[in-house]
Amino acid sequence: MKKHLLFWSFCLIYFLLGIINLDGLPVAWTDEIQGLDPAVQHLKTGTFKSIVWPNPNANEFFASYPPLWQWIHRVNLSIIPVEIFYIRLPYLIIHLGTLIFLYFTIIHKKKNEIIALLLILLFSLDKTVFEISRSMRIDVPILLLVSAYAYIFQNHRQKNLRLIILSLLLFAHLYTWPFVLIFLWYEARKTHFRNILFYFTIPFLILGIIYLNGINYNLRLVWEQLGMQANVHTLTSTSKPHNPLLNSLWYRFFPYYKEQFLMYGIYVFLLIGLPIIIYKWKASLLRNPWILAYIATTALLFIVAAPQYRYLPFFLLLGIITILQIPQINSETRIFKIICVVLIANSSLSFLGRHTAAIIQSEERDPIPVYDFLSKYTKDSSTNQRLIVGSAICGYYTYRGRTGFNHLQYGIDFYPENWPILSDSVYWFTHKSAPYARKIATYTVNSNKLLPEWVYKFAKGKTYNGLTLYKVAYSDALKIREIPID
Repeated sequence: MKKHLLFWSFCLIYFLLGIINLDGLPVAWTDEIQGLDPAVQHLKTGTFKSIVWPNPNANEFFASYPPLWQWIHRVNLSIIPVEIFYIRLPYLIIHLGTLIFLYFTIIHKKKNEIIALLLILLFSLDKTVFEISRSMRIDVPILLLVSAYAYIFQNHRQKNLRLIILSLLLFAHLYTWPFVLIFLWYEARKTHFRNILFYFTIPFLILGIIYLNGINYNLRLVWEQLGMQANVHTLTSTSKPHNPLLNSLWYRFFPYYKEQFLMYGIYVFLLIGLPIIIYKWKASLLRNPWILAYIATTALLFIVAAPQYRYLPFFLLLGIITILQIPQINSETRIFKIICVVLIANSSLSFLGRHTAAIIQSEERDPIPVYDFLSKYTKDSSTNQRLIVGSAICGYYTYRGRTGFNHLQYGIDFYPENWPILSDSVYWFTHKSAPYARKIATYTVNSNKLLPEWVYKFAKGKTYNGLTLYKVAYSDALKIREIPID
């Protein structure tokens, strides 16, 4: 325990900062509501469905993503209240689990606590990893499963558990499939067919039946919804006016990585330098399944997948684990440690800046007064169900039941495809302004706390301050997506 004291101290600091800012960093945002909503609807109705997704017939059955994401949320909702703090808490714990598994995987390979700590800091403070860890996306459980697999991969007596992890990863995301198929091939060569049957095939069939039952065995929905989702997340589907190569190798990173520009060097090394090293020693290295999985995943993410940074944490994790497999890479050198320290110093500014902003702006990011504001201004004598659209905090407001499950229903303002057809007006809570909507009230927080100048450069997060509640005719609400942000 003592020789890992620095690592456990970092985990404690990471966890405490996470707890302090759990409901305010970031404020409620679209992606987490999209991920959570089908599970909330299942809690209320017994069916995975959602009106916040634009995909065809998602308001009847949800099949826009592989189901592990929804299953995890649904299990959580059986245990914890539908509150932003408690909903995010399991994901903070899951992310810490990833760091722990990765650290001890590195320790097993390198036998050096300092090297392991440097790589953990490099990984965990990376902007994308840090933001994804707080996003409640499926990427967080994926990182845990892959890091856990890497850790127990070193123990040849845990083959059965490894097979179970592979079966779960098949239901996580399409980008995990190359990883799963390569390691399933590897496991099939190393273990008895009976083990494959009992610990991979049977769990896969059971989970598959549960999934099909959840969509009423309608495979057309999978084709429509998952197919649409995959189609809009390909390299050529981007709206950026650049060629696919430039999108994948540059605009995937910038301007997003502007504040952590040094991390781009790591990604360039993983994309170009590491493959060169693999090619140089290919005769021996290509027998390693981690190398094969890395090559296949890199090809998928950078040649097929959309140029979005959300895929980078999986790529970075695989890159670190792959480097551990290559004895020709010497991490004990002084230059390696210096590079790591410089990169960590750059990345820590983003990490500390965001936490500093969240602490100083805690009043402006507090969801409870926003709920009280909405409760005051959305009371209606009508018995008809009302739709409220706009800021994602409205989603949490309707989920927590303060207004009753049947009074308000949440919809994303720029995804009206599956909204219920209403004859009544719609509430709209937004930072935008609408000339044709009736303004009800603006949520204002009077605070004298100002962010330090250096924090402004590294903390881009929004607050709830200045959100305005409107009432707009349903026909006009369908045009909200066309209104630019002021």
